[in-house]
Amino acid sequence: EDAWPPDEHKLALAESIELCHQLHAEGKYTSAAPRHPPATGKCVRVRDGLTTNSDARFADTKEQLGGYFLVEARDLDDAIAIAARIPGCLRGTAEIRPLWWQIGKQ
Repeated sequence: EDAWPPDEHKLALAESIELCHQLHAEGKYTSAAPRHPPATGKCVRVRDGLTTNSDARFADTKEQLGGYFLVEARDLDDAIAIAARIPGCLRGTAEIRPLWWQIGKQ
């Protein structure tokens, strides 16, 4: 969460908003949102009917989810082209995942 200096974070947010407008104009925008820092969340588990929660991150990874874009892409190549336009890709990585309700949809 500290990877971006404040001025770069502000610029990336503005560029992400602009990308949302562009994707909407192209008919590809569904939704997008930045994520709050990990310290604001909880991990929840249910085992044998008992619900527990933890402040700890679920997985120990160096990458963190900074937000999401939910888009309508024609195919994987289109999704890759859209992801390459995400400002966060200049410093990090975008992961593309189809949703179950979209699989097989053309």
